[in-house]
Amino acid sequence: MADIDRTSADVGEAIKAFLVAEGHLPPGRVVTHAVVVFRTLESDDAGQAVTRRGRCYPIGDLDPTMERGMLDDALYDARRERG
Repeated sequence: MADIDRTSADVGEAIKAFLVAEGHLPPGRVVTHAVVVFRTLESDDAGQAVTRRGRCYPIGDLDPTMERGMLDDALYDARRERG
């Protein structure tokens, strides 16, 4: 179990470092929850590209209401960036 705990701590520290580098985590603010949204790409046996999307929760447990709010915020930001 110690290895899993250490891996979780490493992921949490990497997320915090990324947020600091991007200017989203000022001094004194603490990350309590995080959602990682990802997309993977692979080729199947026929050479066709297969994409998959998913999400995981490396920091904190989310209830459905909080998750929906976070994802709605991300969707709003994406739409605003497109113009």
